[in-house]
Amino acid sequence: MGLAAGWRWHLADSEKQDLRPWHVSVPRRLIEPREAEGPVMVQIEYCVAPARAEDFRLAMREVRRMLERDGAFGWFLARDPSDAERHVESFMAESWLDYLRQLERMTQDDHRIEDCGRAFQQGSAPPAVTPMIGEHPDWHAETKSAG
Repeated sequence: MGLAAGWRWHLADSEKQDLRPWHVSVPRRLIEPREAEGPVMVQIEYCVAPARAEDFRLAMREVRRMLERDGAFGWFLARDPSDAERHVESFMAESWLDYLRQLERMTQDDHRIEDCGRAFQQGSAPPAVTPMIGEHPDWHAETKSAG
């Protein structure tokens, strides 16, 4: 009976979530990555008032859960020891295509979770999002032999 009640509670809880798609724009880029390129490291830089840093860290736990549920890995949150306001969130995706799929899977509820973390951002500018594609030492050799 406990398992059935727990399952019913879990289903009831999920019915409260807004799972409608949230349309996220793909970050601006100068080159078009190949879908298989990766891994992709995404860094998001925040400016958070030192007095609110602990609440920010707590809110970011939910962001981490949401991202990992959508396929991100290697998530971490760091603070800059030379600037008490600077915090950097970072996570990985297997490839550029996996990163794009993470963006596509974002729901209204995911957006709400993300907004809770981003609400700590000071100023009018949103946090800076920078996706970076891992370089492999043999890429340059492939480019030279193909040309």
